[in-house]
Parts: sequence; C-alpha cells; structure tokens
Amino acid sequence: MKLEELNGRSFSALLETEDPELLWKERPDIEGLNLLSTSGIQKLLLIASREILSPFESESEVFVVTFIQLEHKDVALVKRYVNLEFTTTVNGRNVIFEGTVEQGHSVVAEFKLIRRKISLESIGRKLSEKA
Repeated sequence: MKLEELNGRSFSALLETEDPELLWKERPDIEGLNLLSTSGIQKLLLIASREILSPFESESEVFVVTFIQLEHKDVALVKRYVNLEFTTTVNGRNVIFEGTVEQGHSVVAEFKLIRRKISLESIGRKLSEKA
C-alpha cells in the first residue's frame, strides 16, 4: 500500500482506557472520579496514528507529530472503551488525522493531528547543528 492510499480514508478504533497514565489526577480528590484526562486522550491519539503509519516507515524515515489540536468537550470514564472516529488526508509528507473521540453516545473530544514523514538523517543534522 502507498501512503497516498490513506487519503480520504475513514477509520474507527475501539480503545481500552485501562492504562493508569490516562487518569486525570491533578489533585488527590479528583483522582477518585476515574476520569479520562486530556493528556490521556492525546496519548490514545498518538498511539492510534502511530499504528496506522508504522507500515509506511522505513529504517531511514519516521513520522513525527508536528501539530495537535484537541478540544475536550465532555467527561469520559477510564476503564471503559472509547471509540475514535477519524479521517486521514495525505498532503505531501504530511498525514492529517481529524475526528472525534466518543464514549457511549457522547462526543468526548474533537481533534486534529498532523504527522510528517522525515528522514532520520535530517534529525541527525539538526542535532549536530545544536551541539
């Protein structure tokens, strides 16, 4: 499959929220509410987008996150499934993921995430310039 074949495709993913790192725990009294945190939602999006793009990587190229926008619209409980519904758009070396995170009948979040394919060589050059 070529990267361009992802253009305009729709995806749906049912994800577990068992990982304790997904829990909103900014204060001890909030932790007991068992709510999914905004950063937890971001983590789920990063994992899902990485899994879709990993077959298109090579030993010399990787997809990096260049942009993420997330509007957390409603509460969601951890230890319950969330559903990601999104489409992908391919624009050159960028893959854009846009969609929603849902739990039950509730839209928990809307998001846009962009990953760009870059060479590991270019990362090495940038690191050398900063050294």
